[in-house]
Amino acid sequence: MGTASATTTLLELGFVLALEAVCLFLGQRRLFWLAVDATGSRLLGYVLAMPGTVLHESAHYLACVILRVPAGRQVRTRDGRRARVRLFYPQRDPVTGSVILGMVPHAKTDPVRGALIAIAPLLLVPPLLVAIALLIADTSDPAQLRHVLPQLATGKLVLLGYLAFSCGQAAFPSCGDHVGALGALALTAILGITVAVILGDGGRAELTTVLRDACLLLAVPAIASALSLLVLGMIARARRST
Repeated sequence: MGTASATTTLLELGFVLALEAVCLFLGQRRLFWLAVDATGSRLLGYVLAMPGTVLHESAHYLACVILRVPAGRQVRTRDGRRARVRLFYPQRDPVTGSVILGMVPHAKTDPVRGALIAIAPLLLVPPLLVAIALLIADTSDPAQLRHVLPQLATGKLVLLGYLAFSCGQAAFPSCGDHVGALGALALTAILGITVAVILGDGGRAELTTVLRDACLLLAVPAIASALSLLVLGMIARARRST
């Protein structure tokens, strides 16, 4: 009975984690243009996207540093010039016509490190956002956030809401972050082997704890992303109907 209950808990946590990932994926793909559509101003869209984009690109750069992959001025562009890290530098892609908010050029590397660099925002932005929330709420215990946040001053709530929205559209790898088939296969194999080893050693409780912590870390940006998609979508539809 205990084993069945533990398995159910793992499946529930896995479902929540997948749902959060979907919210972050949709937010990364749609929130910027929804903000532009809802406000009627691309400039305001840039303002809303700036903090999250800076964290997103910083995560890529930090991953390059940790994994010892040359980035920025350590690599050269096709015309021989030194590349530059752009934590926030909106520009239109001349090929696809899409807007690029920032970039971290880095050298070609093996599939595993390339994949880790690509998914770095998913690994680093949520805990950074939680750290920011703790700082604003003046507490060191994430479990206390739900009690402290309703009591925050209006200015702090607005600031946290702004950062949560911005990070909600930046916590997932963007269209230009190429994991690659080999990288995805390698990450899947590493994850599968890790889970199998943990379960093989009777570490079901440890795996449950890891999944629960992951759900908690992704909760703030995922909820912010879902709410922003809903609210901005309603505002955009209202603007179009007038």
